[in-house]
Amino acid sequence: MAVLEPRGGVYDFSKLDKIVQELSDANFDIVMGTATAAMPAWMFKKYPDIARVDYQGRRYVFGQRHNFCPNSKNYQRLDSELVEKLAQHYADNPHIVVWDVNNEYGGNCYCGMTG
Repeated sequence: MAVLEPRGGVYDFSKLDKIVQELSDANFDIVMGTATAAMPAWMFKKYPDIARVDYQGRRYVFGQRHNFCPNSKNYQRLDSELVEKLAQHYADNPHIVVWDVNNEYGGNCYCGMTG
């Protein structure tokens, strides 16, 4: 996610564009992931509530996957914003045939937002 949104609200799809273009030129079908399984450092610093909390009450840090609390309103908003931008950006590419929104469920959170 940090490559696609290096700063809050600033999106850069140039690296992904090159890959998508190469695959499209080769006539491959593409399964596009949303890149929302690992939050960038800026996001953790600005919105500490997105960090997952383990069963001992320790908050996770950036730099790993599945390190977010899925119940955090900030995570939900930021995740949705990125996915929406990706969908808009690649909406006209006929080679993108599937959107993979999450294929590895994991990472229980034990914070106050999680029931």
